[in-house]
Amino acid sequence: MPRLPGYWMWLLREIIISSLEVAKLILKPSLPISPTVVVLEAQTKTDVGQVILGNSITLSPGTVTLDLYEGKLLIHCLTSKSALELQKGEANRRAAALEHK
Repeated sequence: MPRLPGYWMWLLREIIISSLEVAKLILKPSLPISPTVVVLEAQTKTDVGQVILGNSITLSPGTVTLDLYEGKLLIHCLTSKSALELQKGEANRRAAALEHK
């Protein structure tokens, strides 16, 4: 898995960014939150790839993978912004890239 170190670095960056965004929401309660649940079709083909994607999403503050069934992830997002970011597909694409040699 030669792509794994790059994935870890990207994930660490995403966790830091998400942590700062959630901290800002906590420290300034007047900022709006918009809890949202989204369904994300996994681009990964294997069960392991789908679990990596789901766990990566859960590791990022403000998002939690609620369920994984038949290649679809049910995800709770603290804000609509984080839901839109997930739907753009960067996490999905990077997790799927781990499956390729």
